[in-house]
Amino acid sequence: MLENEQELPQFRQAVSSILRERRLFLRRWLAHPLRVAAMFPSSPALAELVAGQLPDPGERFILEVGAGTGAITRALLRLVPEERLILVELDEELCQWLKNRFPRATVLCGNAVDLPRLLPEARDGGSIAAIVSGIPIVQFPMAVKRAFVDSVFAMMGQDGLLLQYTYLPVSPLPCRRLGLDARRVGGVSDGAARLFLWRFTRRAGP
Repeated sequence: MLENEQELPQFRQAVSSILRERRLFLRRWLAHPLRVAAMFPSSPALAELVAGQLPDPGERFILEVGAGTGAITRALLRLVPEERLILVELDEELCQWLKNRFPRATVLCGNAVDLPRLLPEARDGGSIAAIVSGIPIVQFPMAVKRAFVDSVFAMMGQDGLLLQYTYLPVSPLPCRRLGLDARRVGGVSDGAARLFLWRFTRRAGP
């Protein structure tokens, strides 16, 4: 219940924003169902799970690929200021939404396998603490999966951390072939389905 009538406009504005976000996400999913992996934005429960797995970035950046409408991004703001968030999204309409919603973040419209080209100044592997991915990586052929893994670890260095959420209870990446260590760190109900969060690091040794 609202405490007083003065809260009503803010409440209506918040509800309107949520509905606009959901309509946009659904419209982009209908236009590109293989590119946009879900019908609706990620739940607050998933956002909390993701944020809880990230290390303290210090002065480094956190990069999110497949940022969508920014449902996960909002939770990341508890860890870093907006200026140290880099958001990558392939869909141009979603990119514009992100730019309007997070004006101080770096928002790039492009493919996650092209990160070294999109962010050439970050290729030294020292400025990005972790990468969060919501792209439908399981749908991609092996060559694209390898290019994606090479791309994200080129940005972070060999000690980087990749968090990937997926509807699969098994690893969405073939770890042995890609030289990764993987751990499933949790799962949340997201509407009618269940989402799982996977933590990937580069395997040590030869």
